[in-house]
Amino acid sequence: MTSAPELDRRAPKPPPEKPEAEASLLGAMLIDGTLYNQVGRERIAPADLSREQHRLVLAAIARVAERSEPVGFASVQAELAVRDELDAVGGAQFLVGLMQNVPTVAHAESYGAIVERTALLRRLIGSANEIARLALTREDASSAVADAQELLFSVSESTLHRDIVSLEVALHRYAEQVDARGDLRLGIPTGFESLDKKTGGLQPSDLILIAGRPGLGKTSLALNVVANAAVDQRKTCAVFSMEMSEMQVVQRLISMLAEIDGNRMRRGRLSQQEFVAISAASGRLQQAPIFVEESSRLTVTDILAKSRRLQAERGLDLVVIDYLQLIEGAEEDENR
Repeated sequence: MTSAPELDRRAPKPPPEKPEAEASLLGAMLIDGTLYNQVGRERIAPADLSREQHRLVLAAIARVAERSEPVGFASVQAELAVRDELDAVGGAQFLVGLMQNVPTVAHAESYGAIVERTALLRRLIGSANEIARLALTREDASSAVADAQELLFSVSESTLHRDIVSLEVALHRYAEQVDARGDLRLGIPTGFESLDKKTGGLQPSDLILIAGRPGLGKTSLALNVVANAAVDQRKTCAVFSMEMSEMQVVQRLISMLAEIDGNRMRRGRLSQQEFVAISAASGRLQQAPIFVEESSRLTVTDILAKSRRLQAERGLDLVVIDYLQLIEGAEEDENR
């Protein structure tokens, strides 16, 4: 007769930490300043390190690098001193110790990978604890699941590494972006030349509201933009429709591309030429990266979770919500 396994009542393990790898990585960066751009920038943030001393040193390295100054012992020591943080890390001797204890700078990539991995595991543990809290406190299971999905997506998101930056750093990044872009347009063209001339197209991270009285064509305008972005520009678009069904959205898109009045399509009795136009429009839409979600009950969390999933799977350029007033709060008493 077998007995049920006993619960493991041992104290939970502490979060994974690799301070030796952190120290080796920082020491390698102080010896060879170019390693920050290769291993640290956009990959490892100060918050990813387990020791406060290490976090302060990496933050100083990042600030020096963002100013396009050479990263090294002298520049990082000066940066820490200017902010009155040198004593907090243990003085100049601590920086010297970091450099002296580096086995070899050739393994900086390996040190960085170890730091990344342990930081990811700590974030995962934090998210798991928060998910457990959601499961214990939420009455609405669907909203708890949606929030849990968002937490898990955020674990590996590089945007978590974005720290507050000075205007000096922001200006430097903007100049780099302008240089890299050259004469290429950054935004997504709407298909309306006069509008694109004034706005430069739909810019990344923009929140754009289309406002107007009922019946003035707000949805038609939005879907025209989607059609142009997806069909002509091959941009991935997500349409969250809380008023129209999936079939109604498809019909409107076909009507636009085929240039046939929607009422005529609904009534039928179309000419052979119009059927040919509809078939051609359907073929173009079939190849377009448009994803439609129809639901009369969507929360901000739902939209965010579905958008994150789409972004992770294939990239996402444009999200259209029709319309904002119909979005629900995750809880009955939550303000939208």
